[in-house]
Amino acid sequence: MGIRIDLLENLAPKARNYIGESIGLIIKNKIDLLSLIIFGSVAKGEYQPDLSDVDIIFVINDKTSKKDKTYISRELTKLEYKHTFRKKNGSIVDTVYKRAEDMTGMYVSHFVCYRKEFHAAKFSKVFNVNLLLCKLFAPTDVVWASVVKSATTLWGENLLEKASLAEVRRSQIKKSKVMNLALCTAALLTYIFHPHATKYAMEAVKWSLQTCYFSYTLEPATTTKTVQFFLQKGYDNPLLENLLDLRKCYRRSLRFILKSFKVVSNLHKKTLRENQFPKKIY
Repeated sequence: MGIRIDLLENLAPKARNYIGESIGLIIKNKIDLLSLIIFGSVAKGEYQPDLSDVDIIFVINDKTSKKDKTYISRELTKLEYKHTFRKKNGSIVDTVYKRAEDMTGMYVSHFVCYRKEFHAAKFSKVFNVNLLLCKLFAPTDVVWASVVKSATTLWGENLLEKASLAEVRRSQIKKSKVMNLALCTAALLTYIFHPHATKYAMEAVKWSLQTCYFSYTLEPATTTKTVQFFLQKGYDNPLLENLLDLRKCYRRSLRFILKSFKVVSNLHKKTLRENQFPKKIY
């Protein structure tokens, strides 16, 4: 399949330019790219230039050497800096924060994986995140299903229609709650030192909304739609609207961080109470 020009044209210039240069980099280095997949806000039509990253999965041939895979991933990281999806580390503290974000896949725009890893839904391999953290805290089955169902093949083989999806189980919702409460805690502990600490709490609320929404509907949605969904279901918390405002115009907010704990907890409690598990995904 050729590149979807129609999709590229509808993207914001910053995202479009990054994707274009990424493809050029792959071609220049003669990497055997099988499929280029976009997901997240850029695929859902909710891309925010000053806040969103561009989520792209580069699926490469299984015969590609690990050396080439590592090299191309590093080069793609350089492009993230060039297009300001990443900020250069200004101190040792910034480096520590960035390393922690990389380990969890936060604010990372590209993921390079082998076809066999994508086909087997090996979450830690596809998204290059810490395996132990995945097993202990991440609701990988729900996140994977949401990614696959929201994603679009921009170029190459359509691997999405063959992707394996697990059932949504109660344990996944509980993991999501623990993970996002931990993220809220990280936001609180780093608020004084880190200018973007509020974004951690924002991510925690956003991820909670998306996981819980998916558990109800078995479909992904934009953050705006998930907020509307829970407002309609009677969960009328001002912090949800506040999240949308901060996504449009970011500013530090200790109040948001402090209130995020209760919102994250209540969203998951409501989801566990009002749904029957396991749920099979079609």
